[in-house]
Amino acid sequence: MVGIGGNNGTTILGGIIANKEKITWNTKKGVQTANMLGSMTQCSTMKVADSIEGEVFMKLKEVIPMVNPEELVVTGWDINSMDLAKAMKRAQVFDYELQQKLEPFLKEYTPLKSIYYPDFIASNQEDRADNLV
Repeated sequence: MVGIGGNNGTTILGGIIANKEKITWNTKKGVQTANMLGSMTQCSTMKVADSIEGEVFMKLKEVIPMVNPEELVVTGWDINSMDLAKAMKRAQVFDYELQQKLEPFLKEYTPLKSIYYPDFIASNQEDRADNLV
């Protein structure tokens, strides 16, 4: 994954780990359990037929063979060398308690060295670029 240490990378990997480990955490609305809601590959549906009773929909993963995201082996590149637990905290995407529960898993991940191409990377990232080929 390119940019694994950013908001999207830490969110994707954190979500996969939270589901695999069946992590629960407290929110303002109560206890939350990790789920794949919002995952196109796991929850999206597609119309497969019309019938007398109406349209027939199936989950995308039931029509097209796909690997379970919990079985993926994830690695990636980033211009910053920060381990993914620290990067997750910097991103501030997950609830605090979920961050605490993901930290032991994510601290084991460090990004591979990346290229720095200024035309593609936001100018405010220059100071973070310490993990370059």
